Amino acid sequence: MTKLRRYNIQIPDLLQDLGSVFSGGAFDHADGRAAFVVPRSGSQPQLLLAKITLGRGVGSPRREDAYPELILAAESVGIGDFLADLRVCIQERRLTIVGYEVEMKTTTSYEFYGSGNAYSGSLPCYVCELESTTGRILPSGGPLLQFGLPAYDSVEEALRTWVGLRPFHGSSDARLGKVIVVVPLQGPRFGKLEFVRDKSLKVQVDHASGDAKIELKGVWQSGAGASVTDFSEQVTSEGLEVPCPKQAEGLSLWLINSKSEILDSFQESPQRCSRVERVLHLPEPRSGIYGGGESEPDLLAEIRAGECETVEFKPFIRGGDPKMDEIVRTSIACANTRGGRIYIGINDLQEVDGIDREVIKACARTGGHSLKEGAERYCKIIAKALTDRSNKALEAVIEPKEIAGKTVIRVSVPEGRNKPYSDVKTHEIWIRRGSNTVRPDPERDLRGLLQDDTRLRLSSDEGIFDGPTS
Repeated sequence: MTKLRRYNIQIPDLLQDLGSVFSGGAFDHADGRAAFVVPRSGSQPQLLLAKITLGRGVGSPRREDAYPELILAAESVGIGDFLADLRVCIQERRLTIVGYEVEMKTTTSYEFYGSGNAYSGSLPCYVCELESTTGRILPSGGPLLQFGLPAYDSVEEALRTWVGLRPFHGSSDARLGKVIVVVPLQGPRFGKLEFVRDKSLKVQVDHASGDAKIELKGVWQSGAGASVTDFSEQVTSEGLEVPCPKQAEGLSLWLINSKSEILDSFQESPQRCSRVERVLHLPEPRSGIYGGGESEPDLLAEIRAGECETVEFKPFIRGGDPKMDEIVRTSIACANTRGGRIYIGINDLQEVDGIDREVIKACARTGGHSLKEGAERYCKIIAKALTDRSNKALEAVIEPKEIAGKTVIRVSVPEGRNKPYSDVKTHEIWIRRGSNTVRPDPERDLRGLLQDDTRLRLSSDEGIFDGPTS
């Protein structure tokens, strides 16, 4: 394969592009794990999310855990049967997934992920997405309790644990309603990548046979994203050492064979890295210009793990913007649940955008503050919003953090000691359920929160207990 990605193609195009990978003898079965919503009407269960991983050896036995609101199923089928099902899908627009027939769309997409990715770990892989015709709404029910079966605190937790897609972004995850097919590649791949004396990059290639012709292609990039220099080297068993230009801040690497097929890839810039461990921009366990005790690897690890009940990401929100209400609501929800942290300056793809540009612009308008002073002023704006809007002190710690060379604001809210907390402007109570900030269920959640507090509006007729807001 010479293509890294294709979007909005037809299933026949997928089979043509990846047919040799599917049927080249590397796989003998397809391991499927899926979650289905059980409609209240008693009709056919609807696909919520599925992952199918191609493999070799012993597959998973048939298993089905049925809860009143959710079915979790797993099954392995032969690779021939899986490919036959894909061909049936072309004609009949349905696909059999762990024993259930699912109505499908005929468009699909695929993308290549280098080694060290979240789908197949140390193996590079292709990830294909097949889309069902069902909705993408993640039910907010829970806990899931059934005699003889594992217990889950919520539907989101069950989905994250059972299907095993990490990171998983809850109701905002774009993969809901899809079948994710993971195709690991067993051939040559990048091993250890490391800087040597800050002057060159040492590249180790694993599982490369001596007679195979493999080439390393690479591009160094400047901070603006422009190409600095490209290079090409023949791979040897001893590994390679490539000089690094002084002005380089980004790097792209590819391994290709004599047919120009891509075997592995690696990309890194100050904002993102295709692997969990960085090579160029190694996080240092230092306090940076803002101080603070955590090392940068700890902060990056939490961000890469994705949003969950205790972690939320937000873009920069200007003081006075109505969207500042989202930070207030989430902070109140964290205090009413198990505490949590809000990172401001992180986008939906878990990339560090930072708030530097916006803060510097604001400083220029107000007269000559440094980035550090501007970030600290922004923290005070958030602190004032929380103080003004919460009925009780949240004891939040709001501080700037330096991550991947960018400034990010972290709002840390401990679990409250005097629940329930509410918004004095709207008299609303909020809690965290999975990665969502929601109003509490009056029967299940609110009873434990309210206790003797009678100052809040309790009537669901007034719209307090409607569904999730984020």
